[in-house]
Amino acid sequence: MQEPFTANPKHISIITINRNNKKGLEKSIQSVISQSYSSINYVVVDGDSTDGSVDIIKQYSHKIHAWISEPDTGIYDAMNKGLDMITGDYVLFLNSGDFFIHDDVLSDVSKVLFVPDTHLMCGSVTIILKNGEHTISSPSIKNLYYKMIPHQGLFYKTILFKKYGVFDTSFRIAGDFEHVLRLLNRNIPLKIYPEIISVMDAEGISSDNVHLESKLKELRRVTRLHGYYKYGIFALFIHYKVRLRSYLFLIKWKVFKWISHFSKRDTKQKKI
Repeated sequence: MQEPFTANPKHISIITINRNNKKGLEKSIQSVISQSYSSINYVVVDGDSTDGSVDIIKQYSHKIHAWISEPDTGIYDAMNKGLDMITGDYVLFLNSGDFFIHDDVLSDVSKVLFVPDTHLMCGSVTIILKNGEHTISSPSIKNLYYKMIPHQGLFYKTILFKKYGVFDTSFRIAGDFEHVLRLLNRNIPLKIYPEIISVMDAEGISSDNVHLESKLKELRRVTRLHGYYKYGIFALFIHYKVRLRSYLFLIKWKVFKWISHFSKRDTKQKKI
């Protein structure tokens, strides 16, 4: 059920997608409803969870303007469903387990977001790695064409999705990266916000080493779609440098798994 907005006309939509992550979902919901900004349009899209996530959504349903729980074909299908349900002038995706860096983020952002020439605005995102360490992903114009931007820090003007299309559901990992490049290639300006927007839990498929090879394949596909030749020799050099480093990491990771596998097998044989 959707509640009416307050008198403030500057609406910001937040979309949270979730599947079987009820603890992360509750963390995200609490972060959104704790924001001091008054005109939030909050939408939750659940992928037919079986872990009690729907009970969490119902618990906070008086704070959620719209929600659904049904099967989807992947992350970008769920994100597109959320786009069908929003009413805000701008939208940000804060997925299950992610949360805003503090309670005044949207109030601070709104001071510079609602101007006529703002179509895309991206701030930094703190990423919690699986080993517990933290790193900060900060956007810059020079690296946008070879580095994926965490969507947890990216505000889209909603009309962009109607004009240039929604996320391509044939991608499993790099669909948001492809969409950003699609917009940039149509000369949509990007504004850099010099503060941290949110904290990202590095448990998602795009940050998982198991899916690194698939991620690289999808990045190559994005490259073919949008053509790095437009952005000069430097961008091309950096792109291949990053790809080489990623491949080296993938090789090291596979060797490590191979050594671990045989070490465990030798240990079992010795016990026998």
